[in-house]
Amino acid sequence: MSRIPLTTADEFKASVDAARTAFPGWRNTPVTMRQRIMFKYQELIRANMDKLAENITTEQGKTLKDTWGYAFRGLDCLGSSCAGDLATSRTQPLA
Repeated sequence: MSRIPLTTADEFKASVDAARTAFPGWRNTPVTMRQRIMFKYQELIRANMDKLAENITTEQGKTLKDTWGYAFRGLDCLGSSCAGDLATSRTQPLA
């Protein structure tokens, strides 16, 4: 067993504030640049899978086999969501 600290209200608020501050820049980032960033994120996950799987197994009590399965499924979802055909993409205004 191990202990994991809970997020304080101030830490949570700081996280939300940081996300709100970052969003306009992300929203204005061209789709192709976003794809490159997310594919780089995918590469970093793959490069650090051993440590990531070990941490998830320790934190959540999953078997290592289950952890690897979830991680690969997440990588598949990330890859497919970033690999859209830009030729048929369009921008949809938000309400």
